[in-house]
Amino acid sequence: GLQVARRAQILDPLSLAIQVTVGRCLHFGRRFEDAAECFRSHLQLNPASIQGYISLGRTLLAQHKWDEVASELERAMQRLGRVPILLCFSGQAHARAGRTDQARQVLAELKELAARRHVPILYEAQIYFSLGDLAAGFQRFEQAVDQRSGWVMFLRVEATWDQLRDEPRFKSVLRRAQLDF
Repeated sequence: GLQVARRAQILDPLSLAIQVTVGRCLHFGRRFEDAAECFRSHLQLNPASIQGYISLGRTLLAQHKWDEVASELERAMQRLGRVPILLCFSGQAHARAGRTDQARQVLAELKELAARRHVPILYEAQIYFSLGDLAAGFQRFEQAVDQRSGWVMFLRVEATWDQLRDEPRFKSVLRRAQLDF
């Protein structure tokens, strides 16, 4: 956990990968302010880090900082391109901020990309849930479990899903994914 990552950071203070790992440990420990600070420091040292932007975006979403997420991800996409996971987080931020037209545009862009390359179906689910369309979101959850998406393993711990934890359908998805321990 965090103690091991901090120890690794002491042993190799210049490692950018370890810096992201420390930030992720902070994020999953719900220490979002500390995690955001860690990811911002990482991005100062490595401004082209996709992992830095992904992690910062996830953390800012957990803090409900919708406008800041949108701004950071726009900067990331200018630098790195219209990467599906960055689009996903951007769509979530727009939906949560009430900019539903922009969120739907991002969702359409993700679907268009998915016709040409692999885009995890959970990305669509995140935007649908943020738009309040639970039926479409859970339909994509089920598809993600069927596809054995690597993102499914984060359902129990990712703050994005906190709003759904009391939903019987969410608990059903966890059971299907064998994450109901």
